[in-house]
Amino acid sequence: MGRRGGLPITAEFVKETFGMTNPAMFRRLLGDALTEDQARNFSETKESIYRDIARGKIDLMPGVRDLLGRLREMGFLLAVGTSGIRANIELTIEECGLSGMFAAIASANDITRSKPDPEVFLVAARKAGVEPRRAVGLRGRRRRCPGRQGRRDVRRRRDDPPPSRLALRGRGRFGGRQYGRVRCRSD
Repeated sequence: MGRRGGLPITAEFVKETFGMTNPAMFRRLLGDALTEDQARNFSETKESIYRDIARGKIDLMPGVRDLLGRLREMGFLLAVGTSGIRANIELTIEECGLSGMFAAIASANDITRSKPDPEVFLVAARKAGVEPRRAVGLRGRRRRCPGRQGRRDVRRRRDDPPPSRLALRGRGRFGGRQYGRVRCRSD
C-alpha cells in the first residue's frame, strides 16, 4: 500500500498501528484533515491488496484447530473479535477450513473504536449471546495492552460451574498445550 499509494508507511508504523481500524491508522498517518471518503478509499485499497496477497497463503498456527475443536466439543461458543474488516475475516476462516466454527464474528465493520479499546470483544460477546463477564479471551499475539487493570486472571474453584459460553481473546493453556496466558474481562 505504501509503494502503490505513495504513503510513508514504514515497518515501525505497521508495528505501532497493528490492531487499529483502518480509519484510525490512516488518520494517524495522514492527520485529521483526512476525509471519510479518503479514509474509505485508502481502506478499500489496502484490504483488497491484502486479500490478493493472502489468498492461498493463510495457515493456522499449530494447535489452533485442535484447541477450537476441543472447546466446541466441551460446549463452548466461540466468537471472533478483530479490528480487521469482515471480508478479510471471512477469507481467513474459509482458507483455514473453519467455516461454521464460530457463533459470532465482530469486525471493524461493527465497531467505532480501535484496540486497545475492548469494544470489539464486547460486541463479539453480545453477538454470541454471552455476558462479557463470562467471556474468556485468547489472542494469537502478545501485545502490551493499556488498561490491564480491567482484567483478571481466569481461575476457577473446583466446585464452580464451568462457564457455559466462551468468547476468545488473550492467551492460555488448554489440553496440555501452551497458548500463553488466559485472561478474562471483569465488569
